[in-house]
Amino acid sequence: MPLVINFGLGQTFKPSPSHFDKWWLEKEGYREVVHRAWNTHCSYTDPLDMWQFKIRFLRKKLKDWAINVNAEIKKGENQAD
Repeated sequence: MPLVINFGLGQTFKPSPSHFDKWWLEKEGYREVVHRAWNTHCSYTDPLDMWQFKIRFLRKKLKDWAINVNAEIKKGENQAD
């Protein structure tokens, strides 16, 4: 049986799947997004599965929210020019 070795050459790496900016805590709408995402119904019963579902769902919702917030900030900056 042949041995296959992958050194990762030629692979492109994606940026980090998510990040957290602490200024979000002060932004209007942040707490509501977190509250709604965390309280979304989860059909899993295993605590670990529930945690993974909730944290992934929250990450997606925060990412979507942050895109909109950043767009509003840039729009405001462009209007100020």
